[in-house]
Amino acid sequence: MQLEELLEDRRIEPSHSPWASPVVMVPKKKKGDYRLCVDYRKLNRLTKIDVYPMPTIDAILESLHGATVFTSLDLKSGYHQMAMAPEDVEKTAFICEEGLYQFKVLPFGVVNGPASFQRLMETVLRDFIGKTCYVYLDDIVCYSSSVSQHFVDLQQILQKLREAGLTVNRDKCSFGCSTMRYLGHIVGPHGLQMDPEKVQAIFDYPMPTSVKQPEQFLGMVTWYAKFIPRLADITEPLNQLCHKNAKWDWTDKCTAAITTLKTILTSEPILTYPDLTRPFLVHTDASGTGLGAVLLQEDDGNMRTIAFASRALNGPERNYSTTERECLAVVWALEKWRVYLEGQRCTVVTDHQSLTWLFRKAQLTGRLARWVLRLQEFCFDVTYRPGSLHVLPDGLSRAHDTIVGAVWEDLAEEFPFTGDDIQPATPPVGADVNPGAQTDGARDDDTCAATVCKRPDTDPVDWVQCDLCQSWYHLKCVNLSRRRAEAMPVYTCTKCKKTRWRNRMDLQWRTVGDGEANNQSLPFPGWQQLKTDQSRDPTLIKMKADKSGAYRVKDDVLYRYTGTKWKIVVPKTLQRDVLHDCHAKPTAGHLGRTKTLNRLDDLCLWWTGISKDVRNFVRACKTCREMKPVFRKPPGLMLSSHSQQPWEVLGVDLMGPFPRSYGGHEYLLVAVDHFSKWTEVFPMRKATGKAVASLMVRQLFCRYGAPKKLLSDNGSQFISRAMAAVCDEWGVEQIFISPYHPQTNWVERVNRNIKGMMRSYLTDDHRLWDIHVSEFAFALNSVVHSTTGMAPCVVMFGRQLQSPLHNKWHLTDTSERQDADTVRQEVTRNMQKSYQKRKHHYDKRRRSAKHAVGDQVMLKTHPQSSAEKHFSAKLAPKWCGPLTVLEQLTPVNYKLAPVSSPGTEVIAHIDQLKPC
Repeated sequence: MQLEELLEDRRIEPSHSPWASPVVMVPKKKKGDYRLCVDYRKLNRLTKIDVYPMPTIDAILESLHGATVFTSLDLKSGYHQMAMAPEDVEKTAFICEEGLYQFKVLPFGVVNGPASFQRLMETVLRDFIGKTCYVYLDDIVCYSSSVSQHFVDLQQILQKLREAGLTVNRDKCSFGCSTMRYLGHIVGPHGLQMDPEKVQAIFDYPMPTSVKQPEQFLGMVTWYAKFIPRLADITEPLNQLCHKNAKWDWTDKCTAAITTLKTILTSEPILTYPDLTRPFLVHTDASGTGLGAVLLQEDDGNMRTIAFASRALNGPERNYSTTERECLAVVWALEKWRVYLEGQRCTVVTDHQSLTWLFRKAQLTGRLARWVLRLQEFCFDVTYRPGSLHVLPDGLSRAHDTIVGAVWEDLAEEFPFTGDDIQPATPPVGADVNPGAQTDGARDDDTCAATVCKRPDTDPVDWVQCDLCQSWYHLKCVNLSRRRAEAMPVYTCTKCKKTRWRNRMDLQWRTVGDGEANNQSLPFPGWQQLKTDQSRDPTLIKMKADKSGAYRVKDDVLYRYTGTKWKIVVPKTLQRDVLHDCHAKPTAGHLGRTKTLNRLDDLCLWWTGISKDVRNFVRACKTCREMKPVFRKPPGLMLSSHSQQPWEVLGVDLMGPFPRSYGGHEYLLVAVDHFSKWTEVFPMRKATGKAVASLMVRQLFCRYGAPKKLLSDNGSQFISRAMAAVCDEWGVEQIFISPYHPQTNWVERVNRNIKGMMRSYLTDDHRLWDIHVSEFAFALNSVVHSTTGMAPCVVMFGRQLQSPLHNKWHLTDTSERQDADTVRQEVTRNMQKSYQKRKHHYDKRRRSAKHAVGDQVMLKTHPQSSAEKHFSAKLAPKWCGPLTVLEQLTPVNYKLAPVSSPGTEVIAHIDQLKPC
C-alpha cells in the first residue's frame, strides 16, 4: 500500500541500479500499522560524511526569551520535499517483493539526510533564524513578543516557504499559542516545562528487573537532566548497576532513586529563559560521589532558575580532598555554562568557606593551581553561605507571576516554596492577610500539603483572604524541607501585589485608581509643559474624545488604562526627552531595552509604539554600542588551511623577551612547517627586523629552501622593510594574520609546548632558559604528531631521527619505508580528518555571521591600563567606530575604513566586529 502511494506521488521509481538496500517494516505508534523503511547502514558506511552543523536543542529553547506568542510548523514529509541529485538516485535503490525501486527524493535513513535538510531549511529561512524563528530539521518555531507582530512574522515565514515550494502539514501545526509543545518540551512566555507525555512515559516505567532496564530508564531521565537538581547523586545507585561486569543487586536505594526521580519529574517545574542583560549566580556543591550546580538570575528581587546540572565523580576524583572537590565543582560549573558567563561578572555561591580565599591566594600548587589558572578567563566573585542554608533548590517556580517568600527569615530568597494561583473560592473559614506579603495558591486540594501553615501572630489557617481583592486562596506547601514544622508567614495574593503601585522618588504620584495625582514637577520638561504639549498633540486630542473607557482626563492630564494601571500618555514632543531621561542619565545607567521599558512602566508613562521606540532608541545609543560587551557566541567558523607538501607554508613567531641568558639571548624565533609540523627554534640576542630576516635566510631558506608562503603576526620584525626585501628576493609570499586573532597561526600551539618544556627543566635561575631549546625541537620533530599521524622527521626526510637510546641499545626502525608520494597522501588524509574533528568542536562555540560591503560595524578595542596616566582598561570603551566594510578578503577577514577617516584602512577578523 505504501509502495503504491510512493509511486503515485512520484517519490520513487523503478530502478536498474547496481545498488540495493533491504526494506524493514517498523511499527508505528498506532497499533497494527507499519512504516516502510530502508536499511541504509551499509550505504552509510561508504558515504562521505556531510559535517554541516546541526543546532542544539538547548540553544534553540534558551533563545526564546521575551517571546509571548508561538507557532510551530511541521513540514509534510519534509525529507520527501527535497529532490535527490540525479547522479545519486541509483544509490538509494531498495529491494522488496515487488522489485527494485529507487528514491527521487531524499529518503529517510541516509546518513547525510539530516545535514542536507538542515542546510536547505536554514538557507530558505536564513533572514529570520534567530530573529523570529528557529529550525530543527522539519520543525519550525515562530515566536514574537506580541500577537500583532506575530501575524507579520508568521506571514513572512510562510511566504518564504511558499517561494521555496515547501509544504507544511496543517494538522501538525499549532498557530498563535501562548504555550506549545516543541522539541520534547513545553515552551511558553515564562520558561520551559517538560512534555507531560514524555514525563508520563517515565512515570509509567516499571521497576527494573534486568540489567538493561536501568540503562533505559536513565536514558529517558537524562533527556530532562537540566530540570533535575543533583541528578548525579540521585542516580548513583542506578549507575553502579550499569557498570561493565557489574552484578545485579537491586537494593532499596535503587528503588528510592527511581521513586525520587519520578516525583521530581511530575512536579511540573518551569525553567526560566536566560536573560543575557542580567547578572548570573552559580550555586555549586560537591559530595563524596558527585558535583551539583544551579544557574540562577535575579528578576524583580526574586531568584529564577535557569538550569540544574550535575555529574558523578570518577574513581580518582572521589579521592580528592573536600577543598579540591568543591573547587572542581566551581571549575566544572563555570566551564559548563561558559556561553552565559564569559565576558561578564557573575557570583559563585558555595558552602565551603576556604574557596573564598583560595582564588585570591598568591601561591598554590598542584591541581588547585591549575584549576585557578583555568578560571582566570572568568570574572566572578565568591560568596560563602553556611551549609544549613546552601541547599540546591528542591523545586522550581511553577508560574512566572507566583513568587513565594521564604518560610524563614534566615533562609535565602532563592530557595522558595512554590505554588500556583487558583480561582477564588468560598472558604469555610478565613483570616485577613497582612498587606505587605504574598500568597501561595493551590490548584486543587489534592496537592495541598498536610501541614497547616500559620502566621506567627495568628491562629493556624489553611484559607486566606487578600486584603485588596477580597478573594480567598487555599494555601499549599510543596517540596517541604526538614524545617517545615516551623511557622510559615502567610502572604498576600500575588496578582494584587503586582497591581499595587509603588511611590517613586522622581515621579511621586500615587495610583490614579485611588483618585489622586500629587506630583507637580518632573525631572524633565515640567508638569505644565506636559499638559500644554498634550493639548496640542492631534493624536492625543482624538484619544481624549475616545468613549471606550480606555482613556481618562484628570487635572487636564490624559491617562490610559493598560489593563493593570492608569498611565500618563506622553505626547510626541516629549517622548525623546523621556527616553533620554529613562535610559541615558546616570540615574538610568544606560540599561538595556527591557529595563528601560520596566522603568517607564514603573513611572506609569505610555504612548503608542513605546516598545518599538525604546528598542530603536537603545539600539541607536552610541554610548551603549561602544561600552557594552556582546553576550553571544563569537562569530567566525573554523576555516581550513591547505598545504600539499613539506615547506610549502612556513609559520614563524617570536617568543620573549625572556631574562637575558648567559649566552646573551633574550628572544626565541620559532618556525613550523604547516604540512610536516617540522619545528626549528633559534635563540636571538635582539629581535630587530634585520636580525630576524638575516637569521631566516641563513638558517631556514639556505638549508631547506624558500617556502612559497610565510605566515606571521603583525609584529614590527615581520612587517619591516628588511623582511619584505628578503621575501621579495626569494619569491616568498608574505601572509599576515588578523590582529588579535592568534589562532590563525599554528605556531602559537608549538610556543605553548615549548614554554611547558622550559618550565619543566628550569630551576630558580631563569637565565638558563636557552640551554635545552635545541633538544626541545628534537623532541617535537621525532614524535608522532596527532594531526599528521606521523613524526615530522618522517614526513620531511622519510626516516626517524636516531636518539641516544637507538645507538646505545642498537635499536632499529622496523617500520616499512614509504615513498614520498604515499607519505604526502596519508598526511593529507590525516590532516583532513583532524581538521574535521577540530572544526566540529570549534564551531560549537562559534556562530556563522557575515557582513556585506557597505555595512557599518563596530571594531573591538584592546586598550592597555596605565598607572601613570591613571587609565584603567576595564573602564575604557569596548568598541570603536563606526567603520564601513570595504571588502571581504576571506570568509572571516574584512577590510574596513572608519567613517570619520575614509582614507585609513584596517583589516580585522570577524570576531572583532559587531553590527552597528
